[in-house]
Amino acid sequence: MFFRFFLPQFTHTSSNITAQLLILRFLLSGIALIMNVAFSIAFSAAGRCFKGVLSFGRHADGLLGLVFVGLAARLATTR
Repeated sequence: MFFRFFLPQFTHTSSNITAQLLILRFLLSGIALIMNVAFSIAFSAAGRCFKGVLSFGRHADGLLGLVFVGLAARLATTR
């Protein structure tokens, strides 16, 4: 759905639309892949550095649980 509505605005009618859309799709997918790999490497290195220093890991589940309960409460009370 995203590709269908977002990418056509960056095409020109002077050349083949299908080829342009394929190039844009591969370009977007390639950039997303590079960014995801970079984030994975960076956060993996950060996790190794802070492995013994921070004890946040054992409290992360509880904190995220509280955030989700708060969001659910807000969603339940709004119209």
